[in-house]
Amino acid sequence: MARRRYLSTKISTDTAVNKLAQQGGDFAALLYTWMIPHAGDDATLTGDPEELLLAVMPGRRDKTPEDIANALQMMVDLDLIEWDGKTVTFPADAFYRHQSYIKDGPRRGANNSAEQRTPEDNSANQRKSAQNPASLSFKSSSSFPSSSSSSPPTTTSTEVGDSPPTADQPKPKPTRSTKTPIPEDLVDQIPPETWALLRAEQKLTDEQLRFETSLMIDHFRGKGERRPDWVATWRKWMRSEYRQSKPLPPDPVTVWARPGGALVAPEHRRAS
Repeated sequence: MARRRYLSTKISTDTAVNKLAQQGGDFAALLYTWMIPHAGDDATLTGDPEELLLAVMPGRRDKTPEDIANALQMMVDLDLIEWDGKTVTFPADAFYRHQSYIKDGPRRGANNSAEQRTPEDNSANQRKSAQNPASLSFKSSSSFPSSSSSSPPTTTSTEVGDSPPTADQPKPKPTRSTKTPIPEDLVDQIPPETWALLRAEQKLTDEQLRFETSLMIDHFRGKGERRPDWVATWRKWMRSEYRQSKPLPPDPVTVWARPGGALVAPEHRRAS
């Protein structure tokens, strides 16, 4: 944990941070801001909600680990952080853009070079290289053609002082899958922990969540939209201002099931 970090004034106009404040309240935005100086030089900190509450906000006796978990999930949905339940990771490009004083060694990732450094850092490194010939890269003798061989010359570049990639370096993010239409069995594809989180967060019953999901399926099928991740879209739908501005009726007594898992309750259709 660092004692201090640089914080740019651009955070005040950042659209993702402002959406976080609108959706999760000032507490979520404050938690995100306060986590920055608690992150290590590798742009990570603990992701355990209870540990995070004690480390980052020890004076907030009115908050619980569940409040921390809900705020972290909102940050993930807005691509502000990565969180696997154990570790919180800030995106490297955004973190090191302002924490440019952190040396290459402690930085996360193998490619910590020029694109993450400021012009001042690059100039300083060039001056050091000119003064220290041992830090310059060289080409091995295999780059010169041999008179006894007809094969084309090969070039092997070696950087003095470079260490091979280690096993603890993060793996690159997998590419998003192909966009698909919304599935009729979306209810069955939602992880139980995600369902329970939204049910508690939005104060809805299982029947109300299923009914709202059926409305969402009809909406996106009618528009013919395709998305790469329908579970993430479902979370945003449930948290949207549009849905919250039109509260659901009490639990429907009679609900008709439609093949595929979506539910329809005609007696509770919204007024257009």
